[in-house]
Amino acid sequence: MYQGVEINESTPRPLEQLLENVHVSIYSSFCDRVLAAQASFVNDPGTPRLGLYKDNLLQVPLMDTLTVANYKGKLESIYAGALFLYLYVPKNVARACLEQQSLAPIPERLRLRAGGQLAIVRDPFDQITANEIVETYNRYGCSNATREDVEFFMAVPHTSEFNAPHDDRRVKIRRAVFGRFDIAVIGPALYH
Repeated sequence: MYQGVEINESTPRPLEQLLENVHVSIYSSFCDRVLAAQASFVNDPGTPRLGLYKDNLLQVPLMDTLTVANYKGKLESIYAGALFLYLYVPKNVARACLEQQSLAPIPERLRLRAGGQLAIVRDPFDQITANEIVETYNRYGCSNATREDVEFFMAVPHTSEFNAPHDDRRVKIRRAVFGRFDIAVIGPALYH
């Protein structure tokens, strides 16, 4: 399981560099270890026959831990080279998500009506305002979101479950279980 970090950077350029370091060095190395573990599973003589699925398991890191029980189910792929996506939440929620490596602590008021999670493509140092983030939440049905709800960011990997709505490339929506999930970095959002 990935162990994320909390940072407390208060200026944009150093925050950008820290996030880049975590993405390129730390999380990419973690994805390499995930692939090695998947290869070990795939190549184990006791693993059931995987057929064409085997090649995918050797090339794409998964959010899920691969087991004999789940290897044929729908698994969430990590786009290892993709930039992080950002979830904006209250500080205590970000810390709970980081500690648990899970999206479960996210309150209902910050979840989409159909059970989805909204991720913002824009970086937390990218001259955005808290009001813009709140308006985005409101536009997607989280009408009770407030400025206090978006004080912290969580950097998460872009996975196969995040999809862009047809009319807005600034957000991604994940309609999957609010369970275990890699939370790479949390920290205060640096609003403009």
